[in-house]
Amino acid sequence: MTTARIARLMALWRARRIETEEARRDLARTLSEAAVLDARLARIATDIAEARAAPAPEDREGFTMWLHGRLREQEHLAPERAAVEARTAAAQAVLARRKRGESGVEDAVAAAQAEERRIAETRAQAALEDMVRFGRRG
Repeated sequence: MTTARIARLMALWRARRIETEEARRDLARTLSEAAVLDARLARIATDIAEARAAPAPEDREGFTMWLHGRLREQEHLAPERAAVEARTAAAQAVLARRKRGESGVEDAVAAAQAEERRIAETRAQAALEDMVRFGRRG
């Protein structure tokens, strides 16, 4: 009975482990998206800072148009960054739940295995006591 229970728990544990790995991959994807977006935003900020630190360009109108374009691009990326942050937070929450589920099943497997060992030890002890009590009959 206990061995069948352990086998079922092991199958459940494998399923939970697969779910946890999927959640890890989802989180990695969202973190990758965030890194790409952060790099774009950092590049824009660096371009703007460098342009502002440079001597005034002769084509002020062209510079102003370029600067407004970069600032608009930065503004347009802000909602995308917020969405990526939300997806990342959701992926982290899913991963945490999956880890707890996997850990719970691992604990159940360990408890079932300990119970199986306890039963086997009790049976072995009873067999030894019977041998001592009734003598060895062969």
